[in-house]
Amino acid sequence: MPNREHEALARIIIGMVYHKMGDNPKAIDSVNQGLELISHLNDPANESRARIGLAKIYWDMGDVPHALANLNQALPLAEAANDPSSSRPSSTA
Repeated sequence: MPNREHEALARIIIGMVYHKMGDNPKAIDSVNQGLELISHLNDPANESRARIGLAKIYWDMGDVPHALANLNQALPLAEAANDPSSSRPSSTA
C-alpha cells in the first residue's frame, strides 16, 4: 500500500506537470486529488504549497477569483506550519 503522503505529493506534482504542458483541466483535477489526500494528513505546510500551486494554475488561466481564494486558504496553513516561504512582506520598507 502506497504511503498516502507520497501519493498526495505525487498527484500535486503531476498536476503541476499537466499545467506546464498546458492541460489545465487535468492539472486542476490532479492537484485537487492531492489536496483531498493531504487534507487528511494534518500537513499544513504541504497543503499550503499545493494551494499555492493551484492558485498559480488559476492565475495563469486568468481566473483571479479562484487564484486569490486559494492563496487566502494557503496563507493561514503556511503560517500554522511556520513555513518561511509564506512570510508576508514586511510593511516597513
